[in-house]
Amino acid sequence: MKNLIVILIVLSFSLNACKEKETIFLSESPYYRFPNEKYILVENAPKDRNKLKQLVLENWIQTLDFPIDSFRIQTDIDFFSVSYIKSVYVTRQFFDYEDKSHRDYENWHNYKTILGKIWIYKCNNNNNVKLSIRTLPIDPKKYDDPIMKMEEDILLNECDSTWYESNKDNTLVKYFMDSQEKKNKIQ
Repeated sequence: MKNLIVILIVLSFSLNACKEKETIFLSESPYYRFPNEKYILVENAPKDRNKLKQLVLENWIQTLDFPIDSFRIQTDIDFFSVSYIKSVYVTRQFFDYEDKSHRDYENWHNYKTILGKIWIYKCNNNNNVKLSIRTLPIDPKKYDDPIMKMEEDILLNECDSTWYESNKDNTLVKYFMDSQEKKNKIQ
């Protein structure tokens, strides 16, 4: 009887450990290297890159609500980025630090902690924009600076007039375009 109880307890813990935990986007960092950069902690980030990209895009659309139209007309900003950072001890400590002078940027913002970025930037010195999600390469350890080798998924590219036609069937592009369409209908 005792063995059965022990087996049931072990099975219960094993099943709970196998469940994928819900991804949680935690607080935005009060620290920025530049005024047009934001950092968001992510807890329980999925290992699947496509799922991570989808969740990052959903978070950006639903919570940050960065208006692309107002970005187009701002003359003082050429780009805006949001970095999604893995929630681990060193990154949580960095985000909680009151005294910014003791922060070591390189210690927490590296290929072990960064999950991905969303970039929006202007092209060709006009009001056209390009929006992309960037994630680390599958094997970041083989690069000297894997952050510079991030893989880019373009979601919007007004810099290339033929881009949309060849990318309209991409799942992330569809999701982004649908969200923008819904947002425009509400306004």
